[in-house]
Amino acid sequence: MGKNMTVADLIQDVTRNIRSTFYADKPVQQFMRDERFLIKAIARYGVECERRGWHFQGDFIFHDLLQLLKSIRTSGADIKYLPVYLEGAVDRHIGLRSEELQFAARAAGNVENLTRQAVAGVKTVTVIEKSTVETLALLYKDLKKRKPSTKPKAVQQASLL
Repeated sequence: MGKNMTVADLIQDVTRNIRSTFYADKPVQQFMRDERFLIKAIARYGVECERRGWHFQGDFIFHDLLQLLKSIRTSGADIKYLPVYLEGAVDRHIGLRSEELQFAARAAGNVENLTRQAVAGVKTVTVIEKSTVETLALLYKDLKKRKPSTKPKAVQQASLL
């Protein structure tokens, strides 16, 4: 994925991966039932990073989540309900890799600062947009307080993003 991966792309690609690997041999209805809670578990990544003051681009989070999903698949863990397991796994994953992720966040911040310095003399228009981490954190908080709706999934997701 490119560096400009949107939060919508991130969620769509991660849920597609989850569906094809964890739900491949299950009825479609089971995935549809769990999808909202899976998205909440994915968005948990943003909550944990935001709490620590770390900001990452969508592609970084995407690849880190794929790494986590691969380790879950190969672990042989007894997963009773994937959305709850995944949310806890995101927390553990970030906690266990906190030093590495903190270093990566600093490096990403340094690149951002160097870029700002390089274009310091150029007149620019500033567009303030929430970062991927901030957007995921807001999505998590929104999903946590909302009751499931009867709206089609595409309408629900579009309204969140």
